Amino acid sequence: MTVKINSRNLVFMNQKHLQCFDKEDFIKSSRCVYPPGGCVEVAMKENLIAIRDAKDLAQVPLVFTKAEWDAFVQGVKLGEFDCQ
Repeated sequence: MTVKINSRNLVFMNQKHLQCFDKEDFIKSSRCVYPPGGCVEVAMKENLIAIRDAKDLAQVPLVFTKAEWDAFVQGVKLGEFDCQ
């Protein structure tokens, strides 16, 4: 999946998957303190994972396949996103 900075492109790329998720599907960590903390909420259904900003629910969630999410997690574990 190619992630584009323009949020309209992200909406277009993920539009077909959004109907799979209801607002009740999203969970956030029990360690999340809101306000003032910024938290993300995650929902998982079938082979899809959706992520949204808990403080701005008007924004469209980002939706990834399980394979895309697993690749991201592996990259984090390998330090591919560490700041130098």
